[in-house]
Amino acid sequence: MNYEIVIDIAKRFTEDKSKIRVVGDWVMMSCPFAPYTHSNGTDKNPSFGINYVENTFNCFACGKSGRVETLPFQLQVLSGEDYRWLADLIISGSSIFVKIPDLKKTRSYTKIDFSVLEYFKPLNFTYKGIHPEMAEEFMILTNIKETQIIFPIITQKKDLIALKVRPVEKLSNIKSFYLKEISGLTLPSNKVKKLGVWYLEYLKPTMDILLLVEGERDAIFINYYTDYVAWASIGSKITIEQIKRLKKICNVETIALLFDNDKAGDLAREEVIKNLKYSFRLVVPENWYGCKDPAEAQEKGKLKALLSQKNLKEV
Repeated sequence: MNYEIVIDIAKRFTEDKSKIRVVGDWVMMSCPFAPYTHSNGTDKNPSFGINYVENTFNCFACGKSGRVETLPFQLQVLSGEDYRWLADLIISGSSIFVKIPDLKKTRSYTKIDFSVLEYFKPLNFTYKGIHPEMAEEFMILTNIKETQIIFPIITQKKDLIALKVRPVEKLSNIKSFYLKEISGLTLPSNKVKKLGVWYLEYLKPTMDILLLVEGERDAIFINYYTDYVAWASIGSKITIEQIKRLKKICNVETIALLFDNDKAGDLAREEVIKNLKYSFRLVVPENWYGCKDPAEAQEKGKLKALLSQKNLKEV
């Protein structure tokens, strides 16, 4: 990478330019991740370096590291700010093509009044392992005809923003959907995953670990039958907004990735690992005990073994 470009980057990140140092192939500067990863939020004695020969960066204080071409993306995801200028600088100083997502400003949502839940009734039968006691604890409801299960989607601020519906029996090709209308009352069409929301994110981890899963049942079973707290991504596709939100609202040291034990789950794990490996300690199950997901593990009596500390290995 062009040496002059690296010096230019260093000047933009370091308030006291006299503290910029060149040590061998490294240009040392203030850590741009400091507000989020350093204990006091600053890096007065520059500990962040860019190696202009190997095109890598590393903070010798907080441990943030990687290829230079990923730096704009990592900073943008963490801060929500536009680092396109940095991507342009890196492109101008090398032959590397940097693709950075055009993240819009934080999306807002329209709250739904909790009174809409009065249109439904408590779940008084067992649905795929979710019995009435569990349903009461996690606000799971059913429609009057008992043909649909209603999962309220509530944010960390305890705002109701959507109602996810699953048919009790599969109706043609309908698997699940978000309710748009109740008895003539139109509901706001909040795009839950685009907002970055995780199902059950209003449940705060009581330990220094959070479990991430795909489906509602997985999260409910873990939260009901164990001492852990689990949030669900509401599907195997992890959005960049969900990753950003994790970094902002998740105050734990370790995240356990328990997305389904299949190809889609593997892709979800890879996406999260790629974006969070420098922000959290990430662990995955070493043995799935023949189960597809945490819900099946509970049904087979394997959930506690799946979540045991000796079975969760760091990635």
